[in-house]
Amino acid sequence: MKLTAVRVLLTSVVGLGLAIASHVQPANANEYSEDFRRTYIQACQTNAQRAGLEAGVAAQICQCTLSRLQERFSEAELQRVISGNTAEATAARQKLTEIGSQCALDVLN
Repeated sequence: MKLTAVRVLLTSVVGLGLAIASHVQPANANEYSEDFRRTYIQACQTNAQRAGLEAGVAAQICQCTLSRLQERFSEAELQRVISGNTAEATAARQKLTEIGSQCALDVLN
């Protein structure tokens, strides 16, 4: 049950959370704006809970995912990934899913 919920979460949250937050411009290359962080966390937690995860678990996964995204992508890069249809954007979206999967495994184990 939890693994299925995590898969639903990863599919919807990464895309939805980033799409909602994609209009915000970064303060600098890898520092996400407060608006971006708040919007991402809210969308992520809402979708995670709808997928069946408890609020505390959802919060941990969402925070982990956001932190790891920020380590690897600037807001501008995420915006390109979200809106792009190139092979590079597709590969980057796969990386986003891997980040979310690893966070879920870290939190659930």
